Amino acid sequence: MRFCRLLVLLPSISLLGCGRDESPKLEVFPVVGRVLVNGKPASRAEITFHPLSSPGERVTPFAIAGEDGVFRLSTRLANDGAPAGEYAVTVAWPKIVKGVGGEEDRGPDQLRDRFRDPQRPAAKVTIAAGENALPPIELKVR
Repeated sequence: MRFCRLLVLLPSISLLGCGRDESPKLEVFPVVGRVLVNGKPASRAEITFHPLSSPGERVTPFAIAGEDGVFRLSTRLANDGAPAGEYAVTVAWPKIVKGVGGEEDRGPDQLRDRFRDPQRPAAKVTIAAGENALPPIELKVR
């Protein structure tokens, strides 16, 4: 009996995912940048772009810097970019520590949370339609 009810419900459940998504998607544009701390690449820094004005869908593009401090923003897909607009850029640079068994764990922010607040960002940038190569984000810490 339970199996029969499942067979009856299965077509209804499968139709739930068949509707078209009518909400317009924001167009994203490629963005590449670099983060330096005291003139050196901030390997594995976490960069978040907070929109300063967002008329439609609110997204926060994100990236993790490579060994050379270079990052490529992602919004929906890896390295797809960010919508055009103005952003407050926040940066966190977690210390990578070895955990039990040699696994890597995220430790405290090496920047002591100085650049994590969108109200006091590390930088403000404008993303335009097309490809965007940002000037380096240079952070000074003692």
